[in-house]
Amino acid sequence: SLVMEPGKDSSAGSGSLEVLKRYFNNAPGAQSGKHLTNSEVCAALVDLADSASSVTQRHSAIISSAVEIMVHACSSSESDIRLSATENLRRLIKGLMATQLSRLQQDLFHELKKNGSSRSLCTALDCFASLYPLTRASKVITYAQNLLPVFERLVARDDEAVIDSLQDVFGRILPGMAPFIAYNRLQLFIEKLLEKLPGGLIVYQRMVAIAMVLLCANFTQPAALTNWMLKRLLEMGCMRDASDSQVHGVLLCLQQMMAQISTTHPSDNLLKKVYCYLMACLVHRELSLLVPTLEALVQLISNAPSDLAHWMASPLTTGSAPHNLWKEDYISPTEEQPGEEEPLFADDIGNGDGGGGDGAGAKVLASDSSEEMLSLGVKGPGIAKRITKAVQSGAAPLSCLPEHACLVASGGDDKDSPPLPTPAIPIDNLCIFVQTSVLTNPKVSVQSLGLGTLAAAVAIRPAALVDLASAHSFSVASDPKLRGNSVKLAASLVSAELRAARGEVPLCRPLVEEACELIGRMVRDDAPVVLKSLCEALQVCLPAMTSSSSPKRAISLLRSVLPLSSSSYWLTKVELLQTLSPLEFTSLSAVDPSLPRAVLRGIVLPLLSDSDHRVRGAAAEALVSLVPRLKLTPRGELAHATRESCRVFSHLLPSHVQLTMAGIQETRSKHRPERPLCLDEVLDHLVNNLSSSLDQTLQKGCLEALHALVAHYPPAALPW
Repeated sequence: SLVMEPGKDSSAGSGSLEVLKRYFNNAPGAQSGKHLTNSEVCAALVDLADSASSVTQRHSAIISSAVEIMVHACSSSESDIRLSATENLRRLIKGLMATQLSRLQQDLFHELKKNGSSRSLCTALDCFASLYPLTRASKVITYAQNLLPVFERLVARDDEAVIDSLQDVFGRILPGMAPFIAYNRLQLFIEKLLEKLPGGLIVYQRMVAIAMVLLCANFTQPAALTNWMLKRLLEMGCMRDASDSQVHGVLLCLQQMMAQISTTHPSDNLLKKVYCYLMACLVHRELSLLVPTLEALVQLISNAPSDLAHWMASPLTTGSAPHNLWKEDYISPTEEQPGEEEPLFADDIGNGDGGGGDGAGAKVLASDSSEEMLSLGVKGPGIAKRITKAVQSGAAPLSCLPEHACLVASGGDDKDSPPLPTPAIPIDNLCIFVQTSVLTNPKVSVQSLGLGTLAAAVAIRPAALVDLASAHSFSVASDPKLRGNSVKLAASLVSAELRAARGEVPLCRPLVEEACELIGRMVRDDAPVVLKSLCEALQVCLPAMTSSSSPKRAISLLRSVLPLSSSSYWLTKVELLQTLSPLEFTSLSAVDPSLPRAVLRGIVLPLLSDSDHRVRGAAAEALVSLVPRLKLTPRGELAHATRESCRVFSHLLPSHVQLTMAGIQETRSKHRPERPLCLDEVLDHLVNNLSSSLDQTLQKGCLEALHALVAHYPPAALPW
């Protein structure tokens, strides 16, 4: 119930406030409040919001009461009252945020501390998060320290609505909080988050993953906090009694954290252990575990630092044998071995994280050597040998894999299992396993992620893919997503092969020509999803092909995708424009002089008249990017326009002289970039369309293009 001091609000609007207090408190003897209709309550809320928005500083106490009553009204059982309370609360905040920001933040913070009903709490969270970026600098540290206990109480609730609201609120609050929280305090908060990770609620696991990534990316020492988080996640994932739900939560967290490697900079040794753990989860039968494992692997391989990528693509020289995480001598995190003093992850203690795991749950993943064999260890005698041989030979169907298996680094203390043949390359073993086990899964989502994993692996080591049988088989699949991912795999192979050969086409394998033919065939596909994936694939391979020793294949592919500008799917046209924007047409125009004008006149300029504003905006951006790269020979009809442009431009020189006399030097070099040769032709086309065309969409597109050109080329550089 609402608790307010009687007589506290004597200003305007106190009548509506008292009526609402009696209505929501339902106090004995408050007959006037019991018989209020919903429309009368909504009218009282509107009157209270109007009164509180117009009060003076002297009577500003009514603001706190108004915020409290409106937040409480958001939990009403009547939908119209809840809607009215939410709208009037937002209107009140919008009207007072310029003058009463501190009071509004304080009142909403008190509502969060109450930890009330779900609907009221979600509304208060959303309103407080919208005001948090405006917090004064003097109060940021105070709120950062006081909000963590509140969040700890909120995440302890078994309420999906509150957890889902926290997932959105964390994205707006944690980036500003993290730099002002002590390292030890953040560790305690993260431990609170991890306590309920095995609970089974996917929304909670996603919230924990997002919170961990935001804290790592915005903390003052991101590498130290990320290393500690990865250790804790590996410990939880390697527990002997870890449930599928707990492993799923760990995988979701790893997936989010692997996407931020370039920002958080974790240690390479920990990333190697994460790679081993993800390889372990690949052999799990559960779809709920296989999908996040593949997604995390794609993120790890795509964002791998140079040292980690070199380790993945290099032969490992230290022999090892399968090691079983579920052996009897395995140390559980809840068990302690007398006399055990070796720290967990001993090779990562010196990373400046100031913390670390004290348990031994992932001791089998700790090693001082950066060159270790990767092998499968599973529960049960003899299974490890069969799985190891099956993966090596590429004949391991998913049905023969055990329910629990782990790919770990071992010191070779198991005499019954032979070591992997040397030299072994981690990325090669991954490709073999994906082709023989993951791609044979009947689920389309798993097959699609398997193709994405192969594409990411091939980008690091193209020799890991022996043939294009997988890409060919899925290029004729009935599902368009599979056909699109097969094109991306072929494009990744072409780009990686040309990069490895330093652009020398004769040094590449015959697979490059085969992959180019596969990409060219997919242009005839009529599925919008496949055409969009085709444009994304061309963004990967065309830059390497245009700079190679033989750009004829790139010209052929560009010619084949020109008709895609007439596609009915707007995103296909946007992807096509983004594909053309970064290309260098200097070498291409030497082979095919008509190609630059075909791109300009056939794709970019016509798409300025598209009915979708997103396509017009992308065409304007592409025009600005392509103008300095297109080498066009001025046509005869543009000769007069070029001379007139030069004559008009000469009248702008006195302004440059005046600025120079005033002491402003080098104005010409800074504010007059070199005009590309095709700028006159582009401007002539845009101006003619503006003056002669009656099509409003074309006029809007031309204006957007002119605005983009003016932003890049100041008016002093334009031929006007």
